[in-house]
Amino acid sequence: MIAYLTDHFRYDTANSWNASTSYAANVKIHKLTFPSNEVRNRAYDLLQTDEAFEDVGDIMHQFDEDHSYEWQVGFNGRRNGYIVLYHGGIKDTGHKSRCTSCGQLNFTKIEENSNKCGCCNQPTRVNLTAPRMQSFTLPGKSVDMGEDFEEWDTYSLKQRVKLVMEFDRMVEQCIKAFVDFCTSHEAAEETYSVQKKRLVAKEIT
Repeated sequence: MIAYLTDHFRYDTANSWNASTSYAANVKIHKLTFPSNEVRNRAYDLLQTDEAFEDVGDIMHQFDEDHSYEWQVGFNGRRNGYIVLYHGGIKDTGHKSRCTSCGQLNFTKIEENSNKCGCCNQPTRVNLTAPRMQSFTLPGKSVDMGEDFEEWDTYSLKQRVKLVMEFDRMVEQCIKAFVDFCTSHEAAEETYSVQKKRLVAKEIT
């Protein structure tokens, strides 16, 4: 167990100058196994598309959820070539009410005759029935960096090994999802138009 944790690949949790590392995986394309060079070449172009990471994002989010956001995963590196294990958590955002018309959140509860929304001006603000929670990440915090695992008790070692093995399995799932996507998709250019609003002068009639 000690050898598994000590020898595991690590990477920065923030920037290299921060000198904080955690358990990680190198997921750069040249490190992955593809069915053919053709699929590998397609992967470089697909990196620029949002769709290629939808399944990967779902897998990573599920990991965060399964660990109650105490442990989270995310990409790091100049070109996001690494998946890193992070410390994190979940906290109350402090919002007390919400507008049912536009969705605007407010930090104060509504009082009698004061349910008007400050955003859309509609009298449709209601108090939240439960705290609104939000996850947070501690990207600058290292994980087991420089730890002397010889001093850990067996239970703690088993728990940490279990966590890191789950991280490794999650990475493999992400890699498989991305490779499968590249096997069945290719990048294609698409022309689209964007509608914008602007103010113009209009003659009064």
